[in-house]
Amino acid sequence: MKKSLLVALLILVVSVSAFANSVSFDTGAMFAFGSIKSTTNGSSSESVDYSAIDIPIGISYRQEIKNDLGVVGSFGLLIPVNEKGGSVEINSDNLPTSFYFAIKASCLVPIQKNLSFVSTFGINYSFGTKTITSSSLASASYSYSISQFKFESDLLVEYSVSKNFALRGGLNIGIPLFEERKTTSKVSSISNVNSSTISGFRMSVAPVVGVAYQF
Repeated sequence: MKKSLLVALLILVVSVSAFANSVSFDTGAMFAFGSIKSTTNGSSSESVDYSAIDIPIGISYRQEIKNDLGVVGSFGLLIPVNEKGGSVEINSDNLPTSFYFAIKASCLVPIQKNLSFVSTFGINYSFGTKTITSSSLASASYSYSISQFKFESDLLVEYSVSKNFALRGGLNIGIPLFEERKTTSKVSSISNVNSSTISGFRMSVAPVVGVAYQF
């Protein structure tokens, strides 16, 4: 299921264009904050403060439906920088790079001849796994997986520099709806799997810049 969703199911975390039908490329920096607690086998931990920084890189396609209303499909990578839960900080070497896919509705509001405001809202799914093989024991490995669904919205401004190109910038805002984290340790043919559900209120804010091309 996870691998099929990975292929089938929106970061950039962002996307829509002032053009009726277009492809866009976006990047930026995503800052997440809030509080989390984990639930494993019915047992919940205490809530702790949470923060994280990731770099989203993505490609999106916008299809206009009617009167500046459209649908946006996006996919890309979410590259981790660091993550902190309570007093525990995890650097990027131990965090998985996630693949994401999103589907969002979009609305375009012209401001001036070459300037438009664009808003989107929809659902984003991401999944990633980091596997580390023991340097001292070839048959031992450790995997850390994260999967997440979140509500996502973009608030963007686009400036058309020519008939086919536009520059874009703004904010991407996300609120996680469901998240699961799984750790798998394996020695030879023996595996130990622990799965936890992450809850608590969190949100992410990502300043975004990009370019769009009409074809």
